[in-house]
Amino acid sequence: MIRRDFLKILSLFGVTGTISYLLNTNQIQAGIQEIKGEVEINGNEFKLDSKNVQIPSNSIIKTSSNSSLIFVIGKDAFLLHNNTHIELQPDNKEIEISGFNLKSGSILSVFKPKKRSLRTVHANIGVRGTGLYLECDSDKSYICTCYGTVDISILKMPDVTETVTTQHHDEPRYIYSGKKEIEKAPVINHTDKELIMLEKLVGRIPPFAKPGQPKKKIYGL
Repeated sequence: MIRRDFLKILSLFGVTGTISYLLNTNQIQAGIQEIKGEVEINGNEFKLDSKNVQIPSNSIIKTSSNSSLIFVIGKDAFLLHNNTHIELQPDNKEIEISGFNLKSGSILSVFKPKKRSLRTVHANIGVRGTGLYLECDSDKSYICTCYGTVDISILKMPDVTETVTTQHHDEPRYIYSGKKEIEKAPVINHTDKELIMLEKLVGRIPPFAKPGQPKKKIYGL
């Protein structure tokens, strides 16, 4: 490890956290897997040479107009697209996340079977072992349950709720600012290839790609 990388890790974790990180660098597929462009994590800039640097579970991450980030925390994996701002929420042990707050932009996520609480500008989303794609801006949020079950509610109208269970991108949803309705939506801006890649990073296969599954429409491959 070169000195520049060590100083980045030290600035992220502090002394105790850095020691823990160095003792666990052999964990499979931990931390940053791929960076394109420039990415800011907790105010520090990371570039192409930052692969395998772990991301603290309480991080604030921002991608710029020409950047993206793939990373793993615990058994959850994520792909952040350009112009994305996300705040991770740690679990009690601070070794995994309990959820995240998507302020803007888009993220594709695959989660192990454990409850996670997610938020966008317009929605609360409860997940428990799913593949999920989210986009949001000031006008609307887009939620595609790629597979699994999620509980959706409108952030400012918590009585408006829906539980969505899908096998393969069956029920995407829009939530528009100021509207008391969760609307049906098309499949946009994410692919099965990306889901397969993310699940592989954490040693899994998405349900639609497992042997013996009925033939399905392939998105984006």
